[in-house]
Amino acid sequence: MLTNPAFNALAANYDTDFTNSIIGILQRNKVWQFLAENLPKNKSLNILEINCGTGEDALWFANNGHQIIATDLSDEMIAMANKKKENCTNAANISFEVCAFENLINKFQNQQFDLIFSNFAGLNCVDENALIELNKDFEKLLKPHGKMIIVLLGKKCFLERLYFLIKLDFKNVNRRKNKTLAYLSNQNYQETWYYNYQEIVSIFSYFKLENTRPIGLLIPPSYLENKAKKAKFIIKIMNYLDTIFSKMSWLTNYGDHIILQLEKTK
Repeated sequence: MLTNPAFNALAANYDTDFTNSIIGILQRNKVWQFLAENLPKNKSLNILEINCGTGEDALWFANNGHQIIATDLSDEMIAMANKKKENCTNAANISFEVCAFENLINKFQNQQFDLIFSNFAGLNCVDENALIELNKDFEKLLKPHGKMIIVLLGKKCFLERLYFLIKLDFKNVNRRKNKTLAYLSNQNYQETWYYNYQEIVSIFSYFKLENTRPIGLLIPPSYLENKAKKAKFIIKIMNYLDTIFSKMSWLTNYGDHIILQLEKTK
């Protein structure tokens, strides 16, 4: 079975470093708010989640009455997720499985889902050619008019660009315009590609855009967590303003992340 040693190295501390961090909680709450506003009420969905990490979103879906298969390439992440599942009231609604993006279509070829969900930049770990293949796979994995909700790192993060401008670090002001190597741990790095929402809409040609929104327009990127801890009052104000301005879809590309809801066209 193929796994990802780079992300395996993150698993033990992932919840401490991100899930339960100030920035992680605020940004994830924005995603959950979007889901609560846009998913059908009083209907149980059959959901396929990819790059599920330690399962925080899968637990949210299950506790909101949905059936979910949550997958990740990292077996250590899945092990952490299964530990959380033990304390979930609706554990019967969740199945965690190790699976790479390219194996989804084979593993679940006899199933169709109401929703495919990807949170926090999992799809930034593959290039445009891989996304084109996923466009074909997701179309097959979804029921007619099924939905896809994905959260990716955008190209034009307002706060990141401002941060590097203030530091006079002009080299990194526009760093997201190109592929980068994201530091994970020790000597582990992950190739990362960045997209604006128009590029994603163009790539996923079997889908039509229904909704889009910035995530983390004024909440900073996670690598600024230490600064956020020292400025909790300022972060509280920024979160309040983020709640207001993030409803403006035309600002989508300027968030740390971008969230898109797309519908299968047939």
